[in-house]
Amino acid sequence: MHVSEQTTGNFLVEKTGNMARWLKSEGNPIDLPPLTPMKAVFFAQQLLAKHGETLTTRNFATLLADKEIPPEVLMSISFVQKNPNLHEKFWRYCDLFSDCVK
Repeated sequence: MHVSEQTTGNFLVEKTGNMARWLKSEGNPIDLPPLTPMKAVFFAQQLLAKHGETLTTRNFATLLADKEIPPEVLMSISFVQKNPNLHEKFWRYCDLFSDCVK
């Protein structure tokens, strides 16, 4: 019997992939690159460490000002900012990512 191991990294890879597919289905013209488990955990840790308050205040401007975020991610955040109907789900994804590494 094979039992798959669900690690935090694998979970985050699954959820970031879900987010990328959702944004694409909503018209985002940017292809977000797939992440490895290690990169997904690192991204979530950086999001929490640098933008914990941003997640609480739902501040797009602060995220968009972070030049360490990859350009394709910044362009996707800008796409979401311009589409208010996407805001709530976007912030829920961000909360999920940061909660996974708390």
